[in-house]
Amino acid sequence: MNDRMTIAEASRLSGLSPETIRHYERLGILHPDRNEQTGYRYYSLRDICLLGKIQSFLQCGFSLKEIKRMIDVCKAQFPEYYCLFILAILTGARLGEYSAIRSIVHGSERII
Repeated sequence: MNDRMTIAEASRLSGLSPETIRHYERLGILHPDRNEQTGYRYYSLRDICLLGKIQSFLQCGFSLKEIKRMIDVCKAQFPEYYCLFILAILTGARLGEYSAIRSIVHGSERII
């Protein structure tokens, strides 16, 4: 599979509408590559994975603002492996550890 997908392909793979994907971009949650000459966005497999995690966080009751903060914190502390740490946070969320996760999101606690 090509790691440079159009928004239509990203939409098909993620099950989200192109408008929802664009909304996440406007909020700064998702950052696809962009061709400066054409303006087209290109999505990677990592972007598709992140879209799935965003949906899982929403299902756990987190707001988009909280999700953005979690992703930002994970990227800052673990730039190479942030997707793994997001998955670990999500696993905790599914186990009901919301208060500990929210304290991380709102900056009162570090992930490590």
